[in-house]
Amino acid sequence: MVAKICRRIRMKTPVIDLLGSIEGMEDPHVNSLTLRLQQKIEQNPADERSLLLLGNVYYLQGQIAQGIETFQKAVSLRPDNAYAHYYIGISHYRRAEIEEAIAALTKVVTLAPSMVMAYYWLGIAYFHAGRYEEAREAYETLLKKNTESHVAHYHAAVICLTMRDYEAAREHLEALVKIGSRDPQVYHKLGRAYWMLNKPTEAAAAYRQGLALNPDNAPLKEELAELLDVQEP
Repeated sequence: MVAKICRRIRMKTPVIDLLGSIEGMEDPHVNSLTLRLQQKIEQNPADERSLLLLGNVYYLQGQIAQGIETFQKAVSLRPDNAYAHYYIGISHYRRAEIEEAIAALTKVVTLAPSMVMAYYWLGIAYFHAGRYEEAREAYETLLKKNTESHVAHYHAAVICLTMRDYEAAREHLEALVKIGSRDPQVYHKLGRAYWMLNKPTEAAAAYRQGLALNPDNAPLKEELAELLDVQEP
């Protein structure tokens, strides 16, 4: 398996696509791959692709600091390396270094606007920094590039609910319903959005639709029961 991964490096397969292969490897194979990559870099410190892959291996082993250091070596070789900045951003986010994550991911969307996952992580980072407008903008930009992105619509809806823009939240959640989402959280939040828009009938319909797909979901049952529990005058 190690040889297969290394062949993919030589074939110049995008490094971002190699993560699945690494994650599927057992520890002895990962250790062997780590050693081979370290040797390749010792032989050629300017081996950019081996640096990126080694950084990913460190990241997936939980050695985040080593991963960041390795990715930064790739940046020193080529400052406009969008993949390196992308992995640095994700690594900083995992270490709860939110401002550093935002800085790296902002570079990514400047260097490579087509890297849609950079907008996803940038939105997450902005949200955790309490910068909701910027988080919303990141997800809405992602949606311009992929109109049916489930995660983008969902996170945008969560942000809109937080910002009390209930109509925008409803639009994102209805878009998820339209593309066939079965996630009970979608219907739960859609019901809440309708309720906050003073549309109890539509809220109840959303809860019922969610229960039709998820009949055992307790939060949906509770919200519907509370909505229908109208006191007699």
